[in-house]
Amino acid sequence: MAAVKIGKSVRKLRVERFMSQAELSRVAGVSPAHLGRIERNEHEPHLSTIRKIAEALGVDPTELVDEK
Repeated sequence: MAAVKIGKSVRKLRVERFMSQAELSRVAGVSPAHLGRIERNEHEPHLSTIRKIAEALGVDPTELVDEK
């Protein structure tokens, strides 16, 4: 099974919404350090974390999966 990478998409959507990492981590209920690792694709998040981040960004979780 391939690893799910969402970092590039999360960062792009966060910046488009003028949110800092600290703000997104607070809204999503994820630690700032964890969010940073996710954005750098150093950590593959659990599905529940992907859902929290997607909800905080106002998108469907499938929109977070990086194309490449």
